[in-house]
Amino acid sequence: MRQTDGVPATVPPDPPAFDHERFGSALEATVAWHGTQVRKTDGIPYLSHLLTVAGLVLEDGGTTDTAIAALLHDSIEDQGVTIDELTDRFGPLVARTVALCSDSGTAESVDGPYRARKLAHVRKLQTLVRSPGDDPVEAVLTVSAADKLANLRSMNDAAELHGEDFWDDLTGGAVAMHWYYRALAPLCARLAEHRPSRLVHGLESELARLDRIVAGYGDPAPAASLGSALAVEDPLGIGDREDVDWDVADEYRLLTREALRRARRHNGGDLADVAVSLADAWYEPGEDALERLGAATSRSGVRQDGA
Repeated sequence: MRQTDGVPATVPPDPPAFDHERFGSALEATVAWHGTQVRKTDGIPYLSHLLTVAGLVLEDGGTTDTAIAALLHDSIEDQGVTIDELTDRFGPLVARTVALCSDSGTAESVDGPYRARKLAHVRKLQTLVRSPGDDPVEAVLTVSAADKLANLRSMNDAAELHGEDFWDDLTGGAVAMHWYYRALAPLCARLAEHRPSRLVHGLESELARLDRIVAGYGDPAPAASLGSALAVEDPLGIGDREDVDWDVADEYRLLTREALRRARRHNGGDLADVAVSLADAWYEPGEDALERLGAATSRSGVRQDGA
């Protein structure tokens, strides 16, 4: 630890050793597998996204294996690459990280309703965080956070440039995207528990930006969609937790229903703030969570007395 004017200052840790030869091999595989793929919204080569995600991982202090997994994180879903092939070429850590970052572990099962696939993915990550076993939790959350940050920046930029019609080209539109990214945020935030994380900071900024964009459309449905999903589908797995105070959880459900009922008729107030607090209440149930929810609903003009 160095001194600055007599005050100890934390020295950032040295970045992990970088194996440029292994990363180069992964780049070659990425180009071979994704070289002709384009983004469906604008036709830009999909390689731009994969390179961005890998760059974000490295900037956050990620290891060579994590950066390789970032390059290849869509290879199972989009190109039908198998876990065995990834294991043979890049090792079991990379293969397992890519598998856990995918909506499913096989290419055959990635199709299906958007909400069902994303709900299953959120629950998978929630289970991983609660019971990691031998799985590479930090690598998975790092790649997932980098992927979501890259997507959010791109979507927010496009939404601000092209307006509300931009969402028509995305599965589920603004409602589904707002729900999914807000549901994942508490999981990715685990990365910042023991060290500052550029990824978590970037995600928080872009999620706040998405809240403002969606709220600016004047329709409460997108902002309330997260609360609706949490109340009905429980994407963060509160029903599977053993430490839930069900008296508090039941009170939360009543508050949620009332908040959503009022939101459908309410065109003012910070409904995005309510949505964020609903996510917090699900993820960390308890009296404090209810207080946060109550404060948010009060700020938005949503009454809590069931009237």
